[in-house]
Amino acid sequence: MMSGDGDRDRILGCTNLDLERYFTILLGSTTNRLYFSEPVVLYTDNGFLVKVDTKDICQLGTVDDLPEIIIHKDVRMNSNHLTNLPIPTLPHKAASKLYVDATPQKILHKYVPNLRSSGAVKNNKFGFIVTASSYLNNNFYPVYAFNVLYKPRNNGGRWSTNGVTSYFWIQI
Repeated sequence: MMSGDGDRDRILGCTNLDLERYFTILLGSTTNRLYFSEPVVLYTDNGFLVKVDTKDICQLGTVDDLPEIIIHKDVRMNSNHLTNLPIPTLPHKAASKLYVDATPQKILHKYVPNLRSSGAVKNNKFGFIVTASSYLNNNFYPVYAFNVLYKPRNNGGRWSTNGVTSYFWIQI
């Protein structure tokens, strides 16, 4: 127990942590402790803020949201894992691999993008190739059977063979 009466500040610790020297504050046992091998300042106003020198490292709890944990630096996992992630409800929340693998992707209905270069970008291949046994003319390419977005004039996104009425095919 330490008294907070009198002066405004109570300093606990040591100011000369040289190499291979440590400072420990026991919190009930040697397992539960604050252990310092470098000078570290812990602030407890509005949560529990950990700083190294003048840089914020992490904060447990804030004035606005006490159960929140704020990390101010990159998190290095050292080949460990994030586990027990909930299903994300906002775009910036993390998702598990299982969630990503099992979630159907949004696609444009009846849209198969062409596999070709685009504008000034060369060899920018994005999409699929649609071929067919034949097509009537340039207004009825096989890709138009799927791509209403690329339909020329008013053909309604249709594909037509070049007079073939049996054993014709279309493939993606």
